[in-house]
Amino acid sequence: AGPSPVHFCGARAAQLEKALSHVRKGITMAPNATALYMTAADVYELMHDMSSAASHLRYAVRLTEGSQEVRYRLAKVLTLRARGWIAQGMFDRASTDFAEATKLKPMDGQLWIMLAMCHVQ
Repeated sequence: AGPSPVHFCGARAAQLEKALSHVRKGITMAPNATALYMTAADVYELMHDMSSAASHLRYAVRLTEGSQEVRYRLAKVLTLRARGWIAQGMFDRASTDFAEATKLKPMDGQLWIMLAMCHVQ
């Protein structure tokens, strides 16, 4: 799960849904095309649906055999989701996301600090 995604109204929602429908069709046709999973993550991030974005990026990490660019992107999305958990007072969930992010980007001191802070709340 994750903090609730933002629900868009009207034209913006329709544009994002249309973009997702094209990406989903592309994934069906070319399930090993990393760019499609990255694009899906972009759209989900625009919708503030970090859980779906993270799911697609995890798959992209597997497809690229751990590409640094994709791992760092996933760490960013997990950090955004963790901050949403913190805003809701859900420090255990935030801790889980920060722990995963530190594995993806172990030299990022800020992630380690945020992980530690989750345990003192």
